Amino acid sequence: MGDLDARLRRRLAALADTAAHEEPAPLVAAAARPVRSVRRGGSTRGALPVGALGLVAVLVVALVAIAPRFVGRPAFVPSEAASRSATSSAVASTASPTASVPAIPEKPSPWPGESPSPTALPVPDAERFSASAVAFFDRQHGLIGGDSAGQGVIWRTDDGGISYEKRLVPTPGILAIAVTGSAEAWAGAPTALLHSADAGRTWQKISSIPLRSVSFVDAQRGWALQYGDVANGLADGQLVSTSDGGRTWTPQAAAPCHYDPNIPLTFLGAVSISFVDALNGWVGCSWPSGVGMGPKAISTTNDGGKTWRLVAANLPPDGPSIGQISIGGYLTGLAMRSSGIGVYWAQLLGIIEKTSDGGRTWTEIPASSPDEVMVTSAWLLDDRNWLALVRDGAATAPQTLQATSDGGQTWRVISNVPLPPY
Repeated sequence: MGDLDARLRRRLAALADTAAHEEPAPLVAAAARPVRSVRRGGSTRGALPVGALGLVAVLVVALVAIAPRFVGRPAFVPSEAASRSATSSAVASTASPTASVPAIPEKPSPWPGESPSPTALPVPDAERFSASAVAFFDRQHGLIGGDSAGQGVIWRTDDGGISYEKRLVPTPGILAIAVTGSAEAWAGAPTALLHSADAGRTWQKISSIPLRSVSFVDAQRGWALQYGDVANGLADGQLVSTSDGGRTWTPQAAAPCHYDPNIPLTFLGAVSISFVDALNGWVGCSWPSGVGMGPKAISTTNDGGKTWRLVAANLPPDGPSIGQISIGGYLTGLAMRSSGIGVYWAQLLGIIEKTSDGGRTWTEIPASSPDEVMVTSAWLLDDRNWLALVRDGAATAPQTLQATSDGGQTWRVISNVPLPPY
């Protein structure tokens, strides 16, 4: 009996020693084998307590050996207590210094109507850009000005309008652009006058005067019409002039559109100005009246703006009819040449008319159409080569830069300006 017990004890010790040195798979296999009972004196007895302890040791070693293989795999948790234990372990792992650094939370987007940060200049959305003025130094170099959600924008081109560089300027929407020579440019807006000496690459505010139309004949001499702020006592269309490049302006006593205050509808507003030299200039006059019907007139000066005379007018019902000019549409712009060739354009009815005799007679030319296609600005490089911003509310590309080389009889699209319809 003692020899048998000794042999059993040696066998179990050997098994334990083998389990400590074997690979995990054999240990699992050994642990899976049932323990044979030992028959003694005709009765069956279970394994000795020492053997049971040895098998427990084998199982513990096996579990320790194979545990790393299952790290990171989801495990079935059979009890609530085990679930709580797993959750506690996960929380502890998250709080560990080796855990990944949490991402910096994004700055929340502003709600509709909230203003952007006052320290950042808002970048305009090209799809919301609205062009209102065009001026070219020559066939290749030019400027287009406008507004994008209250931010003044000027686009410059060096390839005739095929491609552009965008410039943000420190004022709300640009209303007018004038250029002279090869580099001097001015941009008028409701709150300021801007100047560029490098063909529009950089801009500086030189005056706080609000201007709606600007015309310069050289780097120093210019004329303009003020942008009216009736609430503050500023008459819309007041004629002003400068002799220092736009830094200071002097109101002119003469009223270009004042025909006879005793006759109804003969006091029109000056809306656009175009000078060709220090003495000769024109002003377009308009007064919205009726549905699409706009009394209008063209005045001219030959003494630098000291005196003016009407050369064309259509002022129903009691005003004079001078020369030949349409009653349709509301005149919004005018561009003239020293030869007496020029154009004016009118909104709502989409009319553009041409003159060849200094503004006395006008005939319609094809660049727009009633109600849908309207010219918003034009620039005359010479007597035949012109450029125009054209807005088409029915087109997928609603605003385009177009050009003519035959004095307005035929037009071609140069580029689509990224603009929405009205």
